[in-house]
Amino acid sequence: MSRTLIIAPCTVADAVMAQPLIALLKRFDPARRIDVLAKPSIAPLFRAVAEVSEVIESSHGFGELQPLAKVGLARRLGARRYERAYVLPHKRRAAIAPWLAGIPQRVGIASRWHWGLINCEHRHAGGAPTAERFARLAFAPDQPLPAIPAPVLMRNRERERALRERLGLSDDAMLIVLCPGGDHGPAQRWPWSPPGHN
Repeated sequence: MSRTLIIAPCTVADAVMAQPLIALLKRFDPARRIDVLAKPSIAPLFRAVAEVSEVIESSHGFGELQPLAKVGLARRLGARRYERAYVLPHKRRAAIAPWLAGIPQRVGIASRWHWGLINCEHRHAGGAPTAERFARLAFAPDQPLPAIPAPVLMRNRERERALRERLGLSDDAMLIVLCPGGDHGPAQRWPWSPPGHN
């Protein structure tokens, strides 16, 4: 069974946009184990992604440069013997742990911050939707991007019931969940229309 690590984005909007990449990786290799390294504030979102095997919570992969903490995290990751890591944040500190862990293939979007830490770089056209930029990482850098799935998160019925109870809503009341976008315009809009679908 192949083992893959996703270094999660640091914002909720970007985390939602990472789900199509994870779905594509699982589609191409259903037996693949996909783990996600995420900040504690983002981890619950990835627990709502059906294709994720385990969410590893840690702030050390994303925060300030703390050499001992980074080395400790890298040892934990190295012991899991991942074959590939997808580094989604543009920050250099997010790419350090997979590099220190000796993960053979480290995939990410080309950035001056990733120089020397990523060994499979993808370039993208400016203004491309975030979900599209992340999904491209599932393919070879020179491969055209086909239509990709829209982001999908699993429902948690227990949390829904608790929310209804707290707000005094009946069981048949419709729930509408709003995910406020970032300040990057339509790039992080969700629901997101795949290329060629309006």
